[in-house]
Amino acid sequence: AMVVTRTPPGEPSAVRAVRFESFGDGADLTTVRGGGSEHHPNAASTRLEDNLFHMDGPSVLRMSMRRSPALLEALRPGLSRGLGTIKLVVPHQPSLAGLRVMEAMGWPRAQIATTLDWLGNCIAASLPATLYDVVREGRLARGDEFLMVGSGAGLSLGGMILTY
Repeated sequence: AMVVTRTPPGEPSAVRAVRFESFGDGADLTTVRGGGSEHHPNAASTRLEDNLFHMDGPSVLRMSMRRSPALLEALRPGLSRGLGTIKLVVPHQPSLAGLRVMEAMGWPRAQIATTLDWLGNCIAASLPATLYDVVREGRLARGDEFLMVGSGAGLSLGGMILTY
């Protein structure tokens, strides 16, 4: 988790822009069919695979690639084509392919914080864990603008521009 609080007077830290969007047409791409009354875990008709996580990763990635530019443009015009004044991107770490998409948008690899290589895909925890890592390493200084972006089941996309 990450806690964002009001900054003391005279400090530049701030939340600059926030955008979250969900797309129901991606609901079947990431599922756990079990649970509830229809597929109760103890019911004889419930199969083991009903209670396991399933994701069509390539389809989720393609849908994210189609939908992300509009979300980024809503955060800040031009953001889908480059970082502008943003010093660093702190992204959700879903896969190496997902991180490479950011480079394909024109964002320099050096400005994309990664922890996937040593933390793996730790789902939503990758955002605060990666932010902690970049702050600990001194890659962000007070007054630096950075972008946090991520995706989730459903398909949901989110982004936030902050000044550290």
